[in-house]
Amino acid sequence: MKYHHSQQHDRVSAAFSLVELVAVIVIMGLLAAVAVPRYAAAANRYHLSFATQRIAADLELARSRAIQSSTTTSIKFDPLTHTYTLTGFTTVDRAGNTRVVNMADDPYDVTLHSANFDGTFVAEFDGFGKPTSAGSVVLVRGGQRYQVSLAANGQVTVP
Repeated sequence: MKYHHSQQHDRVSAAFSLVELVAVIVIMGLLAAVAVPRYAAAANRYHLSFATQRIAADLELARSRAIQSSTTTSIKFDPLTHTYTLTGFTTVDRAGNTRVVNMADDPYDVTLHSANFDGTFVAEFDGFGKPTSAGSVVLVRGGQRYQVSLAANGQVTVP
């Protein structure tokens, strides 16, 4: 008598089925749909925060320079070009007596929406560091607005 012994090999599948791949892609798409808007909003807040801190620091610098030199110091904002100019300040990379900061360029990448200091675009400090008028600067990015405020006593506030 002969015994016939058949060897049947069990195959172990190391691949994913099409249904599993589609399920993973759908889940990743849902996660991306939630994450991308949150990332964009966070990036907008970061850029706006960085830009408002820069403007606040430059307003404080202008005020300090006015006190130090006992002369009037000013910052002129230009919403059309999204820039502001500090007169009487030199920069390391540029000869001259003015410093121009472009809010539309990196690393800020925001829109200088408006500036209003008693109807002008100029924040001016007298020789005692007192602003000639209170006012504010509004920055916009991605539908979000941040405001830098200058009080009549010279205090600068940001969100």
